Amino acid sequence: MSGSHEAVNHEAEPLPMRYAIGIAGQGGTSIGEVFLHEYDRSPAFHQVFDTAESVLAHAIPGFSIQKLCFEETPDNQKQVEQTLFSHLANTTIYVAKYNAFREEFPNSNDAEFILPQSAGECAALAISGMVPFETALVVAKKRGELTERAARQNPGKMVYVKGLSGGYERLAQVCA
Repeated sequence: MSGSHEAVNHEAEPLPMRYAIGIAGQGGTSIGEVFLHEYDRSPAFHQVFDTAESVLAHAIPGFSIQKLCFEETPDNQKQVEQTLFSHLANTTIYVAKYNAFREEFPNSNDAEFILPQSAGECAALAISGMVPFETALVVAKKRGELTERAARQNPGKMVYVKGLSGGYERLAQVCA
């Protein structure tokens, strides 16, 4: 995974004084070449993925977060749908995206609010500076393992609905 780092820096363009960051949870994680482009473009994005690759290679032998997130194959899509790997991809992608954003807009203020949903909590911990990124990955891994174990012990269903038109009424029809 190499390429030229052509980061754009908007030092003279600070963002408005206040902004919030929303971080999707499990089911909101996309994978594919768009992240490989960002990896090649942004040193900050690149550094987060390299750190994650190193941390997770020791934690899960044979696993590559870069391969999972950058190569949109049927096997990778199936793997990212598994809770453990979704948590790891989500945490890595959101921290990498935020660091690339801060790299591009170094004069911007910190986010006033970070609004994580479910598995997005792990990325929020790192983005807020509450824990180092490496620790957030360990938390994401443990959270994913515990969630998978709880799901096996208590079988049920959870659905992520995306792009359904018709609002709540339509959703109620689909689920009935």
